[in-house]
Amino acid sequence: MVIISTPCANKYSLEWCQNRLTGGLQPSFDGYGRFSTDEPAHLRRLNDDHLKSLFSQTGIDIYKIYHRAHLFETIVRKGRTFRLLPFACVWFGMLDWHLFKHFPNGSTMIALGKKG
Repeated sequence: MVIISTPCANKYSLEWCQNRLTGGLQPSFDGYGRFSTDEPAHLRRLNDDHLKSLFSQTGIDIYKIYHRAHLFETIVRKGRTFRLLPFACVWFGMLDWHLFKHFPNGSTMIALGKKG
């Protein structure tokens, strides 16, 4: 079993909308793209199809993708709550996960795969 956690480029997360509206959707050196709000260590963002395609080339079948950081986690991370109430941030992150994990518009993805 393979577990992959990576930033996600699927459309319509709050983070994607923020970058789209401010011209922050940037090209990456390998053609996939990245967000201007990403830290420099994030070289690219993949969408679901890109991730499945890349891993299938190595013989790994991605059979399930969960998405996280749709709304609340993005808002809380940018505000004072993050510094003042760290436990509230965990609660908001879990709320985000439980409400939206099956929606494909998250800012990050957790993929499950297996060798084919």
